[in-house]
Amino acid sequence: VKNHASAWPFLKPVDKTEVPDYYDHIKYPMDLRTMGERLKSRYYSSRRLFVADMARIFSNCRLYNSPDTDYYRCANTLEKYFQAKMKEAGLWDK
Repeated sequence: VKNHASAWPFLKPVDKTEVPDYYDHIKYPMDLRTMGERLKSRYYSSRRLFVADMARIFSNCRLYNSPDTDYYRCANTLEKYFQAKMKEAGLWDK
């Protein structure tokens, strides 16, 4: 997922200096770097936790950004890609 062309907004935590009010609106931030660290530390005890963090990336993005932004479009594109890859691997229940 992190190598997808639409992943760039989600590769690292949102920088407070670049987006000062982000954390006023988003109480539970998530990004792909944090997820990678959680994978390495074996934080994810279930697929459900992993999928929930990935879903949080997309929902946070859509909550903060308006639909006409590249960020919002990237979230939609990457979410579809993630779901397709999970289905391919037989790991998607929904």
